[in-house]
Amino acid sequence: MKLVKCNRCGEMYSDSYRNCPFCEEEEHFRKGARYTGPRNGRRRETRRRAPSIVGPVVILIVILILALLVWHFLGDKLALRRSPEETPVDTSDTVTPGGVTPGGNGTGDGAAPQSGLEMDKTLQLAVGQSGTINVSGGTEYDWISSDPTVATVNGSGEVTAIGEGTAIITATDVGGDSAVCSVTVTGEGGQSGGDSQSGGATVNLSGLTLKTEYGTTIKPYETGKFDISMKKGEAFRLTVEGTDAAFTWSSADSTVATMSEKGTLKAVNKGNSIITGRSGDTAISIYVRVS
Repeated sequence: MKLVKCNRCGEMYSDSYRNCPFCEEEEHFRKGARYTGPRNGRRRETRRRAPSIVGPVVILIVILILALLVWHFLGDKLALRRSPEETPVDTSDTVTPGGVTPGGNGTGDGAAPQSGLEMDKTLQLAVGQSGTINVSGGTEYDWISSDPTVATVNGSGEVTAIGEGTAIITATDVGGDSAVCSVTVTGEGGQSGGDSQSGGATVNLSGLTLKTEYGTTIKPYETGKFDISMKKGEAFRLTVEGTDAAFTWSSADSTVATMSEKGTLKAVNKGNSIITGRSGDTAISIYVRVS
């Protein structure tokens, strides 16, 4: 027996082998055969295959697709649960730079919109008369008069006419909601809502309208009574159409709305107020709602 050197792998092996045992062993490893032990003091090991990233990538893609599908079908509902639902603001009755859209009493003929407490918006009395203001939507009310020299009010909403002029009666319930009523007091036998004299000019209340600087005409919902809805911060100039008489303006609550001497109406804060315009014995009122 003699040793032969393999021309392929360079190993020495006995010539009793027909073929190089080391090459045959290597071939077995390549075909997946298990390692059977050392040969001639050497250990041969199989090569481990590198881990594949195809599987994790496919799983990640599937998770992303599922997340997109969930958001597509349930995203709106999830967003609503995360943030408290806000009460939608009705913008149908707002004043815009392009004009005024009062709720049912500007250029249209509908009824005035309601907000907060429901209360009589106007009351007309002669000096010495009494009348009760109807209010609903609350429980107990606190009453206050803007001008006790014109009209006073008791805890039951009963108004007593003291002197000629206009006063604003405000009712506030225990929850903080409030509403206002414009009380016009005339002299005994005086007229309200018809023709009156102011500086020698006749003012026909039934024919009065308001006009904005943008050309929009606001019709009264009742003789001499107007209703306008605005948004906080808005302002525009008003003129009284149908008379040449000059009016002086005052606000029942200047923290909500104001009117300048030139007739610029401005919404200051959210709430309700009544703007009163006087010309001699004539008085008109504008119910202003600020949202």
